[in-house]
Amino acid sequence: MRSELFKKHKWDASIVINAEKNNGVNEDVEMSQRMHANNITLSFDKDNTVWHNDNTYKEYSSSTLKVDIIAKHLGVSPETLTTDACFEFSNELEALNG
Repeated sequence: MRSELFKKHKWDASIVINAEKNNGVNEDVEMSQRMHANNITLSFDKDNTVWHNDNTYKEYSSSTLKVDIIAKHLGVSPETLTTDACFEFSNELEALNG
């Protein structure tokens, strides 16, 4: 997304995670709906890679879940599941930041 467009139609960080569980709309869906309502066409680059640099989430059983939920399910401390950013992501950041 171009920065000018993002500045005009910012992400709504006030929308809680898993808003759909309380009959709400998730932030990504809400943003997409706003883009559509403003006649902005969204498209996705199938060759793009996206990293979520957030250690509070982990992939587990083919789903992305909060670490504390996985820890509770497994009966372990959340700290045992937390890791540093992946090596490949760290290298990409270094390359981008020169």
